Amino acid sequence: LEDMPFLAVYMCSLRIRWSYFFLCALFTALALFAGTITELFFAVFATGDRLEFQVWLSFWMLPFGAMLLALVGDEMSDLVIDAIDRPPLLWCLSLLLAALQRDRRLAPARSSCELVDASLVLLTELVPLIFALRGFLLRRGFWHGYMQGGVVAAFLLTLAVLLADLAIAVHGLHAHQALRHIYHVLDKHKIFPGILSVRYETFRSHFEVVSTVETDRTCKRLATLLYWSGRRLATVLSD
Repeated sequence: LEDMPFLAVYMCSLRIRWSYFFLCALFTALALFAGTITELFFAVFATGDRLEFQVWLSFWMLPFGAMLLALVGDEMSDLVIDAIDRPPLLWCLSLLLAALQRDRRLAPARSSCELVDASLVLLTELVPLIFALRGFLLRRGFWHGYMQGGVVAAFLLTLAVLLADLAIAVHGLHAHQALRHIYHVLDKHKIFPGILSVRYETFRSHFEVVSTVETDRTCKRLATLLYWSGRRLATVLSD
């Protein structure tokens, strides 16, 4: 990176933007979850002995809401630290690749790496820019819209990482071994989101076999991952 100053500047901008986006998203999630949980808790005492079924059910679901808050908050806190790291988002990138491949002996196919790269660049650059242009056209301010888009991108990436983490946990030891190996390779060569497909040959050389049969399946896994992440976020925002 010392020989490529422009790449170093871009990496620094990624660290600043994603750490700020994740912090804003974390505070937003804490406000939404904590406010809802507190409102439900006091609504139970306000009604006295006459508890409606919906209020009663919501009260008994509070521990699950607190667990969900802890899960989302923990994941976002990890992503804040991951974004500040040098280079940024290595753990996030490793989780997504390991969730798709799940075998430390097989190098992810080039098409899978290009798809992950393109998706992360889309979330990093295009989503905030779309919201920024929307804010500019609605006369709410370019940077106001850009920050809104950054928070939305942070929520989308958090949901994708949560699903990837869940997929790795379900598939057990082999997926965890793949995660550790991929992270070691990315960290050794300082490969961060956006340059993975460019440094693919260096990345691939640390694996025994290149995955070719799994290419279509891994692409479908990532597409499904992004689809359900976007659908879940749309449901939350609509509520």
